[in-house]
Amino acid sequence: MASSTGHSFRLRQKPGGNFLFATKRLLPSGVLQAWRAVAIDACLIMTGSVLFIIGLKSILVLHQLIAGGLTGAAILLNHLQPRLDIGWWYLFLNLPLAWLGWHRIGKRFMILTIFGMVFFSVAAVWINPPAFAISEPMLAVLVAGGLCGLGAGIILRSKGSAGGLDILSVYLKEKFGFSVGAVGFTLNAILLAAGAWFYNLEAALYSAIFLFVCGRVVDAVIAGINPQMVMLVISDHSEQIGQAMLRSSSCGISFLKGEGGFNRGEKKVIYSVARKVDIPKLRTRVLQIDPMALVVVNETCEVTGRKTFGGISRSTCSAGVPE
Repeated sequence: MASSTGHSFRLRQKPGGNFLFATKRLLPSGVLQAWRAVAIDACLIMTGSVLFIIGLKSILVLHQLIAGGLTGAAILLNHLQPRLDIGWWYLFLNLPLAWLGWHRIGKRFMILTIFGMVFFSVAAVWINPPAFAISEPMLAVLVAGGLCGLGAGIILRSKGSAGGLDILSVYLKEKFGFSVGAVGFTLNAILLAAGAWFYNLEAALYSAIFLFVCGRVVDAVIAGINPQMVMLVISDHSEQIGQAMLRSSSCGISFLKGEGGFNRGEKKVIYSVARKVDIPKLRTRVLQIDPMALVVVNETCEVTGRKTFGGISRSTCSAGVPE
């Protein structure tokens, strides 16, 4: 095969039946990394979508429960017009949001999101899993919440989504300053009210429990089994405490300049990110050195960067801001 520069080369297939060696020579490393990242995101979206659909069709629909967002709207529309599958209703509801997101939100995010919309819709049409043999409504709610939450959490670990109200929430936040949580809560409340009207009040209440369980599982999947925490320590013995923290765990620390609001004295504030399981040990060590120290512990939403803290390199508990 001749290249544009006049040189000829031959793709030699390595043992195993692939052209990986030749591909690495022809494509820049940055391009390969970008395509690998896209492939990983696509796999996350597909895996999460399949898990969510199994919970949706095996439990939710059979027990007349309602999911949140556009999935819940698709379930209600399918109840009114069952000839059109839930997957197609979901796709039709997403079309205007896809147009809105393409023009108002980053293209990279929307390319993966449009892929997720189409895959989720088609998979929802073609996948018909057997019904779970669960007759107890509360048990069905818990299993469906766990399964759908696991799927949604895996999707949100990618740099895209499978569509839904996230696009509308981001747009309303940027346009009018509405809180993303408030938008989602309001729309889900409307769906639950509609579910109580079309089904019954009991189904709507069980659906509310499902949404709670699903949300907690999503948080656990995104933040991880052992999420990291931020610890702030204000003390007159900051140097001694900082060295003790470095010795007692693998977390890193930073000293921030602080000033007392009452006596205006300068203080070194210790800032550290550590695993949740390490917090009790660190807090005990701090108070052993200075019983009067002020220790503040907060949950983190995202930790990212080249430096690792306590073995933590990167973890997110939200979909992130689309590029």
